[in-house]
Amino acid sequence: MPFLSTILTMWSIWCIVILILTKRSNRSGVMEVGQTTEALFWDVQVTKAAFRNPVLFLHGLGLDRQQWNRELQELQGSRPAAALSLPGQGGTSRPNEPLSLESLAAWVMKWVHGQSWGAVHLVGCSLGGLVAWEILRQEPQAVASVLTFGSAPKLDLPQPAVKAGAWLVDGLFASHYPKAYAKFAARSTSRKPTVRRQLEGAFEDAARHWQPSLYQLRTVIGRYDYLDVLEKADVPLAIVAGKYDNAVNPHLAQYWPQLQHNSNITRIDIACAGHVANWDEPETFQAVLDQWLTEVDSGE
Repeated sequence: MPFLSTILTMWSIWCIVILILTKRSNRSGVMEVGQTTEALFWDVQVTKAAFRNPVLFLHGLGLDRQQWNRELQELQGSRPAAALSLPGQGGTSRPNEPLSLESLAAWVMKWVHGQSWGAVHLVGCSLGGLVAWEILRQEPQAVASVLTFGSAPKLDLPQPAVKAGAWLVDGLFASHYPKAYAKFAARSTSRKPTVRRQLEGAFEDAARHWQPSLYQLRTVIGRYDYLDVLEKADVPLAIVAGKYDNAVNPHLAQYWPQLQHNSNITRIDIACAGHVANWDEPETFQAVLDQWLTEVDSGE
């Protein structure tokens, strides 16, 4: 009997662990956190639901999957959706090869194919938007639509300047003064005090726990070109612009005249938003996202 009691106790503990890792929603969706595939542990949250194309959320540099907590909650039970921390960021392990837009996109699609999903709606912020466009370049047949914000179609900053800036800010500054680095980055990302505090927490965590990824990715996002991908895209694309996104808007203004010739591209402006529109204006962004998905699903 003591042996049987021990077995039952161990079984009860295991069941509790499973319940913690797999969170059931109060609607029809199921939330799963954490998956291991292709030698990577993925920090990912998945909402399961029947029908409709799934939505995959891709976060900005210095953030992780938790950027999308509100959006996942809103979509829960209505369609499959996932928010994952990109490789080398958040709780997702870092692959052996150098991080680049190409490698991030390839790893993300390995995860997507493991879900047995059809074509996905991609929603990306900043770095996540670039990864979404790279996925569109690599596997256009796997993409149902793309909505981005905080992402410029092209940047051609001098590579020596990009590397020097990354070494100084995301290298030395972030590694030695993570709290000051977080405050600096937050102030340049949002005008709103409450959002700045959110960003400070996320950026400080990034500087303390995955600073090498910050540095490496900063060196690759200062020089890229997705104009050809966007101009030729035959899936619906939405480019959301926050009024106060001073890092992206000048470049968007420069390239918008040639992008608007593609009838598949829609520009959506959000007043009072900065670089991270879904945190600056959460209700407005959610309304934009809901309308976009509805229109794309209906073929309007």
